[in-house]
Amino acid sequence: MSGTETETEHIATTLTTQGRRTKRLTVSHAFHSPLMQPILNDFQNVVEKLSFHKPTIPFVSTLTGTTVGPEIAEPAYWVSHIPATVRFTDALQTLHQLGTRTFIEIGPDATLTPLVENTLTTDVAAMAALRRDQTDTHALMTTVGRLHLTGTPVDWTTVLPNAHPVQLPTYAFQHKRYWLDPEALEEADGPVAPGTSQEGTAAPDCDAPFWAAVADEDPGSLAALLGIEGEVGTAQEHAAVEAALPVLATWLRRRRPTAPAPHYRVGWTAAAGRPDGAAARLRGTWLLAVPARIGGDEALVTRLASALGAVGADVRLVTVGAPGADSEDALAAEASSLVTEGADLAGVLSLLGLGQADGSGAAREVAVGTLALLRALSGAGTSVPVWSLTSGAVSTGGSERVTASDQAVLWGLGRLLAESTEVCWAGVIDVPARCGDRVLRRLAEVLAAPVEETELAVRDAGVFTRRLMKATGLRATGAAHETDGPARTAASASRGTLLVSGGIGTWRDRVARRLLASGAPHVLVANAPDEPEPAGAPEPAVDGITHIMCDVSDGQALAHIAASLPDGRPLTGVVHAPRVAAADGPLDKALNEILGATELPALTGLSGTVDPVALFLAVDADALIGAPDTGAVAALAGWWEAMARERAADRAPVRLIAADPDGLDLAVLDLALERADALLVVSGRDWAQYAGTHSHSRGRRLLEGIPEARAVLAAAVSAGESGEHGLLSGIDGPESLRRVLAARDADQRLETLVELVRGQVGVVLGHTSADAVSADSDFMDLGFASLTAVEFGHRLSAVTGLELPTTLIYDHLDPVELATHLADELAPELAAS
Repeated sequence: MSGTETETEHIATTLTTQGRRTKRLTVSHAFHSPLMQPILNDFQNVVEKLSFHKPTIPFVSTLTGTTVGPEIAEPAYWVSHIPATVRFTDALQTLHQLGTRTFIEIGPDATLTPLVENTLTTDVAAMAALRRDQTDTHALMTTVGRLHLTGTPVDWTTVLPNAHPVQLPTYAFQHKRYWLDPEALEEADGPVAPGTSQEGTAAPDCDAPFWAAVADEDPGSLAALLGIEGEVGTAQEHAAVEAALPVLATWLRRRRPTAPAPHYRVGWTAAAGRPDGAAARLRGTWLLAVPARIGGDEALVTRLASALGAVGADVRLVTVGAPGADSEDALAAEASSLVTEGADLAGVLSLLGLGQADGSGAAREVAVGTLALLRALSGAGTSVPVWSLTSGAVSTGGSERVTASDQAVLWGLGRLLAESTEVCWAGVIDVPARCGDRVLRRLAEVLAAPVEETELAVRDAGVFTRRLMKATGLRATGAAHETDGPARTAASASRGTLLVSGGIGTWRDRVARRLLASGAPHVLVANAPDEPEPAGAPEPAVDGITHIMCDVSDGQALAHIAASLPDGRPLTGVVHAPRVAAADGPLDKALNEILGATELPALTGLSGTVDPVALFLAVDADALIGAPDTGAVAALAGWWEAMARERAADRAPVRLIAADPDGLDLAVLDLALERADALLVVSGRDWAQYAGTHSHSRGRRLLEGIPEARAVLAAAVSAGESGEHGLLSGIDGPESLRRVLAARDADQRLETLVELVRGQVGVVLGHTSADAVSADSDFMDLGFASLTAVEFGHRLSAVTGLELPTTLIYDHLDPVELATHLADELAPELAAS
């Protein structure tokens, strides 16, 4: 529409009230309207000075909508164009009647091409010579290629004079662009130790077991690798191994510090859009498992129930007492009664992490109570997803602080439970200690939407997921939403005596030798009084390492040891690992023992003295990742991580180091002290190989922050989307789409159609997967151009078999709204089938 502002605005408003979308164009004049009348005389004076000729091929005019004759050579014809209506539709229909089926737009962008396809909906091909979002050469050659596909003769010797035909590959091929990760291009300086690559990662060669045996100073394993174990080898050969082993081990320790393993941190990234997006709603009955004594804001339970109810849940509260047989039986009976009453039990949200425990056993009670809840639900015969809620257990970066480290045991335990087939663990979600209604609404949406993440933090700023990332040594800002960088005041562990405690005897001895070899002046090894004597001959004494008997849970004993050291070698650091023996056995028993250990108060007390002693809590890297064989130590790692962050926020030198078995040395300790976020992960493993063996693990998302692992996981997901586990599996056209949808309920149909829409958007816009398209993203913000909007409509029509307009992205807000429309359109056919 073009004309006076008042009249056109009135018409636009009327159309808007009818549900039409309008857009005001930014122009200098109201072209093709009577308002152009004042310039016509001047324009005619200019046009009359030009020379005109009759066209040599039929010419269809948008002034008349028909073919033109000699009038096209008159100045009056061109002057009348300025105020007159553009009869583009009439012109297209005339061309179609004359047999035209291919249309090429000559201009700087695809402006008219979508109008051609929207007007002549069948049996035509429309394309633009140039595109604003492509280089001229690429756009023009694409158009020539499309002309060739339509059957239009192309003189290729003129288009590409120096080219010649080639045979296409005989296999199915795809094209994807890869960007090199800058971090992967950094070259390591200095010599490389045996058993490591140039980047310091584990080298997958046949020598690795040999050097591992040397590093452990294990003569039995070394003899076996050399084929002389037991009675096979001669006494002379065994003596040679015994003599060579210390020399090799010393040489290896000198070499390995020059090739340190890569180090990583835990960060947070914004959660990707989920298939149900903003339209997601909860269904059925949801249980809120509330502890008998809830800490913090008791009104949170009421507000949370209201938020879940607002998105469709029938919320039932059940009070859970202290862990024990009686509380388990009561909970199982409650769940069973709901099923008996015919309630559609759809999920459980556990608030047991918010319970208020007495004394120092809060972490133990939270973990053991959660296991009891899962057992009770299993005993009731229910198999619904169980989410666990924490509040202030994690920090997503910036100025945010951990305020409830005891609750973080659920984060470690959850990584273990996520891999279990015996329980229906959905994941753990953290909310701020002071939780507003906006956060609760987001929490309800997370529960309502299908999600593969098992670790989420819901904040005012959005929903964030936990990722393992390369530690850059720089303070990160922006999208990573995490502080990565040096602490404001960093001490050094290398200036005095180090104490090694916990773990088992062989672990303590290995760590002590590595610390000594990497520059520590003196190392104490603390053996617990209740620890059995090691079998076999005692280790030979090593200068610089002193074994002492000490119960590290006794603060006075620790203070006495610190005071007994000479002034020149004060106690500057403690390296402490969990007692592995306590982690063995059934999970609930192991949790009860390992979380009930009493050494932490005494050890952390050293970090708060006038001359603070650095405390390095050490776990295996697998425990932080949540590998299945780490057992109760995984839960402990979650607790220790939060506790270290909580104390580091107060500038206490407490750090958690998650390292490979041989990853601890003095450089690692000093590097950990420089971490403001209190956590350092040190691992030389091959992440691509590790991700390949864990591609179907529910905890794999944690690895997506590592480029090597992310590439492998993405390839596995892409294969899965087209395989038997994908929502769109088996869908290749209208018939198969209807067959798949007919076998699914209403919620699953909508989810499938949302995935279909997201996938088609991704293809049209050039994304490698649908992950780049959030379900609740406004189509207007995704980067559609006129031509891609038309292509999207055509593709969706082809796969659904519906006659859809090419204005889909203008008629519907986002993929969810469009999928709902498709579901409505398909509903009559599905009902009939």
